[in-house]
Amino acid sequence: KSIGNLKSLRELDLNNNMLTTLPRSMWQLKSLEIIDLDENNWEGEWKEIIERDIPHIREFCRQRGSE
Repeated sequence: KSIGNLKSLRELDLNNNMLTTLPRSMWQLKSLEIIDLDENNWEGEWKEIIERDIPHIREFCRQRGSE
């Protein structure tokens, strides 16, 4: 199953999960208003992207997210 199927998800806390990337399907979370991505192991461009607003994060996931 894909997180992208959670179309009504409004808030997501991924704090402190040792994540390095986000899945490509995150771009489908159009209702998402709040996301906490702090305290993870972001690599490369992800370090900068997670500091951006949700629309930028979703677009980056659409283009470069992991499968």
